[in-house]
Amino acid sequence: MNNGNGTSQAMLRDGSVITVKGDSVDVGKKAFIQDGEIKGTAPSLPIYEVEI
Repeated sequence: MNNGNGTSQAMLRDGSVITVKGDSVDVGKKAFIQDGEIKGTAPSLPIYEVEI
């Protein structure tokens, strides 16, 4: 969600929500986030969880 002030709300894989700098990725898309800032759009790839 774009907050309208240069920040966005981002939902992490564990369901938690954080506020990050940037608003360049459309709502519903995945993003690369580094040091609390959106770096760009991420591809929508499958996620696998393996127990060792």
